[in-house]
Amino acid sequence: MLEGSAVRIQGGEAIAVRKGDFWRTPGGVPHTMRAGPDGARVLDIFSPPRAEYRVPGKGFAGR
Repeated sequence: MLEGSAVRIQGGEAIAVRKGDFWRTPGGVPHTMRAGPDGARVLDIFSPPRAEYRVPGKGFAGR
C-alpha cells in the first residue's frame, strides 16, 4: 500500500491495511478491496505476468 488505507477481503476474511503494508494473493483466489475514507494507492505486481498485462492498453486499465 503506497498511500491511504483500505479493507482487503480474501478468503472470507476482512483485513484492514494501511500505508506500508504488503500482502500476497495466490493465483486463483477471489479477493477484493475497499478504499478507506481518504482513498488508497496500491502497487500490484504479478509474477509471472498475466497475459492480458503483457499487451499495452490491455488488462484492468484498458477496460
